[in-house]
Amino acid sequence: RIIFPSYNKHNKLNYFLARSYVGHKIKYKNPILPKMNVIINEININWDNTIYLVEGVFDMIGLFPIKNIIPLLGKNLNEYLYYILLKKSKGYIIVCLDGDAKKETYQIYKKLHTTIQLKNKVRIIDLPDNSDLSDIRKDFGKEGIIEILKTNRKLELSDYIENNI
Repeated sequence: RIIFPSYNKHNKLNYFLARSYVGHKIKYKNPILPKMNVIINEININWDNTIYLVEGVFDMIGLFPIKNIIPLLGKNLNEYLYYILLKKSKGYIIVCLDGDAKKETYQIYKKLHTTIQLKNKVRIIDLPDNSDLSDIRKDFGKEGIIEILKTNRKLELSDYIENNI
């Protein structure tokens, strides 16, 4: 397993993820702690700059050399992170979930974008179906990641209508 430690803003260990890299049937072995009050690697977040929300730690690694990435550890924005983003975020927030999570991407966008604090500061990146950032990194390298990041956009009215959000 690969162990990914996470540190809070005081540089204290606040969580870790243990992920199989050999296709083990149990993909993750994480602590029996609620992850809903944890911001993974908060120590590395600069709240004044653009923040990227991704699903997991491998997506975070896939975005390298980009920094300021918060893995959601899933496809949903928990209430704690939502509150912290409202309170601290000064730059753009770019939601970049896997290609199979379009609905969840749009829901996170809508939740953040409809607040006064984040109005016009939220963007999405639509990844191709059945792909994630680590796939793009593997297939197209750093240049592919940079190109996909350039596709960030606001949602349009047609997105709301087509996806029933």
